[in-house]
Amino acid sequence: MRIDRSSIRAFRSSLKREVQRSLADHFGRDLGSLTMQQIINAGSSLRAYPNLAQLQFDIPPHQINLVPKGQDLREATTVKLVGEDFTEHSAGGDATRLGMGAKFVIEPLQLAGQARLAGINFTVDPNTLLPLSLGKRHMAQFAYDLTRLAAQYEYNPHDVLHSQFMLITLNPKTADAIIQDFVRYNFFGFNPERVLFFVDQVYSGMMPVNGEIVFSQNSPIGLYNHGHMVLQETVEGEVFQVVFNSSSGEIRKVPIGTEKFEEILASQRNKISYPVEDNDYLTGQSIDLDSLGLALQLGAQGARMIMEVVGQKPLIRKPNNSRELISTPQKGGFLAFDPTRGRLVMIESDSGDTVVNEKDPESLAKIKHLNRNFNLFPRPVEVFRALMNQGLPFLHPVVRDGFLYIQPPQGDQNFLVPTAFVRQEGEPKPINNLKSIADAERTLRAMQTQDQQYGFTEFMRELGLVK
Repeated sequence: MRIDRSSIRAFRSSLKREVQRSLADHFGRDLGSLTMQQIINAGSSLRAYPNLAQLQFDIPPHQINLVPKGQDLREATTVKLVGEDFTEHSAGGDATRLGMGAKFVIEPLQLAGQARLAGINFTVDPNTLLPLSLGKRHMAQFAYDLTRLAAQYEYNPHDVLHSQFMLITLNPKTADAIIQDFVRYNFFGFNPERVLFFVDQVYSGMMPVNGEIVFSQNSPIGLYNHGHMVLQETVEGEVFQVVFNSSSGEIRKVPIGTEKFEEILASQRNKISYPVEDNDYLTGQSIDLDSLGLALQLGAQGARMIMEVVGQKPLIRKPNNSRELISTPQKGGFLAFDPTRGRLVMIESDSGDTVVNEKDPESLAKIKHLNRNFNLFPRPVEVFRALMNQGLPFLHPVVRDGFLYIQPPQGDQNFLVPTAFVRQEGEPKPINNLKSIADAERTLRAMQTQDQQYGFTEFMRELGLVK
C-alpha cells in the first residue's frame, strides 16, 4: 500500500488511489464501466486472503510460544519502571457490535440499563459500583498497578508514573470530552508531556464514477478500522500533545511531528497495544510482566511483533432446540498456518470468504485460536518504519449502506515484521472483552472485582475521580 504521509488530506487521496488500484487488479480491467452493483456482487471475494484454500487451522502446540511462569523478570520489571515500555490505549472505535457509542465513556449504570433492555441477566448491582466510566477505570487501573509495582521495588511512584510514554487513540465524536477528562483528572497522575493523543479520522464511503473511485458526499461517514489507525499515526501532524493553561482554562492540541514520534519510539524497548474494553485488564492485570519478559526474549531473537492467542468460544446449542445457541464462536483475527508463506499468520475472519464465513457459527467453529487483541512490539520503531515505508498489505474493502469503505485490521502488521505467537499456560481461554451486550455480566463483575482491590477506592480519591 503506497500512502502519502505529508498531510491528512494527501493521506486520504492516497487511500482512494489504492482502492482504485485494488479494484482494477480484482476485476482485471479498466474501471470505466464498473458499477457499484458489481462491487456489491463481488462480496467477500474482494477481501479474501490470497492463500485461503491452503490454510491449515490445526496448529502444533510447539509452534505457539508458552508464556512462562517463574521466569527471571528483573529486565521486564526495570523496563516497565523506568518508562521504556510504550503503551497504546485504543479507545477510538465505534463499537458497532455493542451499539452504545465509544466504549471509553460507558458508565456501569448505562451498561446495566442496556443489558436489561436486551434481556441480559446479571448478578452485580450497578448502584454498588464506583461511578467511573470504562475508560476512566482503564487509565486509573494502569496508574494503580504502576504505583503498587513501584512501591514493591522501592521506586518513587511519582517518578515511575511520569516516566511512562503512552498514546491514547480517540474517536472524533468523544475526543474532546475525553481530553477534558484527562485535563480534569491531572492526566490520571501521568506526565502530560508524555501522554500523546491521536484522533482516528472518519471518512465518507466511496463509489465508482466514470472509471474513477471518488468519495461520495451522500454516504454515511465512518471509521476505517484499527489498521487505518496505525497507518494514520505515520502521517505528519496527527499525533499531538495536550497543553493546558490553568490561568485561561485553554486546552491546546500541539502536534509533535512524525520525526519526534519516531524518536520517542526509538527510545522504547517495547510497545504494548491495549483495547480499553479488556476485562482482565480491570482486575489487576494491566501490567503483565510475564508477557513483557517473553517479548523481550523473543525480541532479542528477532521478533518485532508478539501476538497473544486465546481459544475460540465453543458452539453450544440449547437442548432440544438445534437453532438456538447458548454459546456462539467469535469472529475476529484468527491464527492459521500458511504453507505458501511457510509460517503462521494472523488473518481477519472477514477475509475468510467461503473458507471461514464469519456469518456462520459452524464455519467460525473451525477457528482454533483467536487474537486476544493484546499485541507487543519489541523495538517498536521498526514496525513504525515498516508502516511508513510499506503501509499495510491488504485494504479489506467492504460495502455498507451501498458504499465502499476499507477496514484494514491492526493485526495485519504481522505481515510486515517477524512475528511470534504466544499463549498463556493452561487451556486457552476465550477473549474476555466487552464486545457485545452479551458480555455485560462479565464486565460488571470485572468492575466489581476492580473496586474491591485493596486501597483502590482511596487511590481513586487521590486522583480526584471519586469523592
